[in-house]
Amino acid sequence: MFVIYLYERCFFRKKEAIKIYISQNLSNKYEELKVIYESAASLVILVRHRTMDHLRIVKRIPRASDSSSMREAKLLLNLRHPNIPILYDIEEDDDYFYMVEEYIVGESMADYLYLHQSISHRQLMKIAIDLYGVLEFLHSLDNPICYQDMKLEHIYLSNGRLVLIDYGISAYLRDNENSTYGTLSYASKAQLEGKCDLKSDIYNTKETLGRIYESSREKRDIRIERRLKHYENESAKEEKL
Repeated sequence: MFVIYLYERCFFRKKEAIKIYISQNLSNKYEELKVIYESAASLVILVRHRTMDHLRIVKRIPRASDSSSMREAKLLLNLRHPNIPILYDIEEDDDYFYMVEEYIVGESMADYLYLHQSISHRQLMKIAIDLYGVLEFLHSLDNPICYQDMKLEHIYLSNGRLVLIDYGISAYLRDNENSTYGTLSYASKAQLEGKCDLKSDIYNTKETLGRIYESSREKRDIRIERRLKHYENESAKEEKL
């Protein structure tokens, strides 16, 4: 892919060169805003649809890299569910694959638990219903999909909406593929034995919900301890008076 540099003149001053990272075809549809993530394996660019004025992201992946990202893209392209990120399009040129995806603004469950006080029982029930709803959808397809990588980091909260991301190691059940687990501490026995099993998704989700509950309970306990300590200190001050 050729790198294109654009220059604009305004009041006889030259602006800094703008580097174009996406294909020419995508550039006709989208305006590049900024690079939001960069690694050896991929580049993620925030773009704006020129006609609809919607923000989206383009994930650029070298053709020579591993196939997990393209595998995820082909899997997501035909999936439509309110708790699954939307993949709008896949394009390619001589050097890269490009995936145009929904731009999700929010924070992972791991970050949410770290930054916020705790999650109420009502919130936890809503999270459980949404997660099991995604699994029911994936498991009920004509060719069921094993998600295989449920964990706090893959659950995103975006303006009241839960989104389950990262389908890089998901697999079709009927393809008889070996299981791959993303995080050892969440993995089921079947996954550790290399089996692709829908029951493993249920196990991983129970583990994840258990961690959310335990984290919230620990924070509630800490708040109660602090409150009691505060009352004890106030009582001690009153006794001295």
